[in-house]
Order: sequence, then C-alpha cells, then structure tokens
Amino acid sequence: LSASISFESTSVGNLINVTGTDFNEFSYSYMRFVGDGGEWTLMDSLIDLSQISFESGSFNSNNFTIKGEDININYGNLNGLVNLGESYLNCYMFSSYDSLILDADSSIIEAYNFYANFDSYNIVHANHVSSYGSNFDSLIFISGSNNLDASYCTINYASFTNNYVDVNGNDCLFKYALFTNNNVSIDGNHTFDTLIFNNPGKIITIEANNTNTINDSLKLNGDCSEMIILMSDLSGSQSVIKKSNGIVNIEFVTLQDINVTGGAIFNASNCVDAGNNSGWNLNAIIPREMYW
Repeated sequence: LSASISFESTSVGNLINVTGTDFNEFSYSYMRFVGDGGEWTLMDSLIDLSQISFESGSFNSNNFTIKGEDININYGNLNGLVNLGESYLNCYMFSSYDSLILDADSSIIEAYNFYANFDSYNIVHANHVSSYGSNFDSLIFISGSNNLDASYCTINYASFTNNYVDVNGNDCLFKYALFTNNNVSIDGNHTFDTLIFNNPGKIITIEANNTNTINDSLKLNGDCSEMIILMSDLSGSQSVIKKSNGIVNIEFVTLQDINVTGGAIFNASNCVDAGNNSGWNLNAIIPREMYW
C-alpha cells in the first residue's frame, strides 16, 4: 500500500496540517510540492515519509520537525523559496543541488548522505557529505566511516570522530577542524585556520604533490606508546604543509615524505624520521631508563 500526495496550488496562503496521519501505514509515501507560484506553510511536524520533494513554489517549515527517508530540493525550483527556519530534519538522504533558494541558516539537518551545492547551512550531522560552494557553520560527522567530498566550501567547525575519515575535493577553508581517534586521508589543496589531530596510534595520509595551508594553529601529538604516523600517500613523493609564520611543535610522530614550508618554524620532538622529510627541526626520540 502506497500513498502519493501532490500539492499543485499556484496560490499563496496554503496551510498543511497532517495531525493524526500515520505514514507508517504505507510501504511507500511520497509528498511533492509542484505548484509554480504556490506557497505552503507547515502547521505541524511531517514524520515518517518515504520521500519529500520540493520541485516548485515556496515552502515554510514553520520550525516544525521533518523526517523522511529522502528529502529532495530539486534543480528546477529557482523561483520559489524553501525556508527551513529552525526545523530539525532527519533523513537517510538530503539533496539540494543548484536550487539557490534554500534557507537553512538556522536549521539542524541529520542525514546519512548529504548532497548540496551553493547553499548555507547551520548544523549538519552526516556520515557522507558531497558539496560544492556551500557554507557550513557546523559539520559534524557521525558513526561509521566518514567521507567528505567538498570543493570551494567554507566550514566554520568540522568534527570527525569515527574510525576512518576520507577528505576529498579542493580549495576548502576549514576555520576549525578536529580529527579524533581515526585514521585520516586528506586529498586536494585545502586551508585550515586551526587543524587538530587528536588520534594517537593512527595514520594520517596526505595526498602527494598537494599543499595544505595552516593559517593559525596545527596540533599533532601522539604519545610514547602510540605514535602518530604522518605520511604522503605516495612513497618517495612529498606532501606539503605550509604556514607563513609562528611556531609549530609536534611530538611522538613518525614522519615520511612531508615537506613543511612557508616561513614558520616546525619543531618535531621525540619523532621518527622515516625518510624524505624537509623543513623540520627533527629531534629523535630520547631513550628513557625504566626501573622495576
């Protein structure tokens, strides 16, 4: 049993109230907004829909919760506005490509897969994110392996706290990026105001022949029992970390194929030189005498 609801009005002032409707009764439930010039305002929460599609016209969530398997804001909706206000959205897949009419500056979106271009978002929780030219206030990656494929995005706060993190794309600005307890792969050229790796015993791989720029702070510290490995993804070819001024101090890190440059001082204490590193003030691990 399935249900398909299509809102096709071309008039403004339409209200949507679904109180008492249990969409779980249907194996598939689809809600579409397709009225060119139409306008709809939500009067209560939309829960447990299979798919919600905004194709034309304007929609105001009125700060209510929206939950669905897929939430789509379609390419063609250039003349309307989807205003998500302070709503909480929960879905398996969220997509908004080139719509240029999405207002999500105050909403919270939680999605397993998140695809969006040229929009601004408040808080996004996701496992996999693909975006081009978007702005994020907070981008928080949830359980499982994480993938960020982003180019020309600005991310005020990014937190990666899972087993494996893969960052792809190019020319993103991360104002604050935190990697915790994970193996990390970073491809492309990116800029970080603050970059923190809090992942002793893990491997950080940076794409060879690319440059990642640090504006303010780089923190990278293992410990004597669990050293971090920082290396290029191609043996014998260097990855570049650039910082124009200041001092960077790292400790208990194994370095391989990493070139640091730009004018800052890079000190590596209690570190292992695994070869083909340049620009570092490298100090080997100091042996300690242990007594029992």
